[in-house]
Amino acid sequence: VDNLGGQCNTSKRRIVQGLTFLPVTLNKNQVEKMSAFTFCRVVRSMPELRIIRPTMTRSVENAIDAPIFPDHDVNEAPIAIFDGGISSDRLDRWVTEYVYDMDTPPQMDCVEHGGQVTSAYLFGPIQDEMLPKPYTPVDHFRVLDSGIGSSLDLFDVLTRITMVLDRNSYKFINLSLGPRLPVDDDDVNVWTSVLDEYLSTGNTFATVAVGNDGQARAPNNRVQPPSDMVNAVGIGSGDLYSEDWKRADYSCIGPGRSPGLVKPDGVYFGGSSQQPFVVFTPVANSLSGVSGTSFSAPAVLRLAAGIDTTLDHELSVPALKALLIHKTQSNGQDLSIVG
Repeated sequence: VDNLGGQCNTSKRRIVQGLTFLPVTLNKNQVEKMSAFTFCRVVRSMPELRIIRPTMTRSVENAIDAPIFPDHDVNEAPIAIFDGGISSDRLDRWVTEYVYDMDTPPQMDCVEHGGQVTSAYLFGPIQDEMLPKPYTPVDHFRVLDSGIGSSLDLFDVLTRITMVLDRNSYKFINLSLGPRLPVDDDDVNVWTSVLDEYLSTGNTFATVAVGNDGQARAPNNRVQPPSDMVNAVGIGSGDLYSEDWKRADYSCIGPGRSPGLVKPDGVYFGGSSQQPFVVFTPVANSLSGVSGTSFSAPAVLRLAAGIDTTLDHELSVPALKALLIHKTQSNGQDLSIVG
């Protein structure tokens, strides 16, 4: 790469099971020459970082009065959410925010997203002004901020996540972010490869949003990393919170990448123009109607944590997955789009 006038950013490299993932800056006219290097398995353009932003956001103050928060503390072990931060004290009773870089200010659209994802876990889709009791506290890790601005920062965000996983053992985690690109049958993405290894112990229930490019032309509408992990639950969105639901048109579809061909693992209500997913937005101190797989994923995590904390005996992660899958219904829709 040096001989071709490019630059290898070796400080960001990740080595997983014999594969080395390395970001390179190089003139596109030199890419074919670089690909001839004996040990180069694949060269591809760096995808942008997705927060899986909602496809629609609107105020719903007139539909539901100001929310009434439950007067309950929870003493269970916290779950982990990796997102854009909270930057508000409105949820401090249940949420502890951890900031990677105190000197870097938050990015407001990321903060809005992070608060809404956290609300989706704490309360699910809000139905009336009295919010339900959360099942567990939340450790919210702000891995996105105003310092994350280029595609190379995909490696930095992943490193921030793995630093937390190296230090802590969480039974439940949620990821509503990742690279914005469809899975590739022939090559594994660095996010999938790294995080799947962390989850291979079978002790962590991880929900991952599959992405919001379901309306793109095939194969660009396929599920996006790292939702293709074998050891995580990739969640898509349904359009209605009723028995008449179908896959939301924005929700990415399968199949996944071998050996996890059945992706998404399932879908859950994620909102639509017909019926938004109502969340509390802490930074605005208001209710919002949103849609996106960002919200169906933590809502499923809430279901899993609810089962785990409600029963007298602690359940293993495979048992929780089995119970959730046992209650799923396809509504006559194809496996490749609803799991």
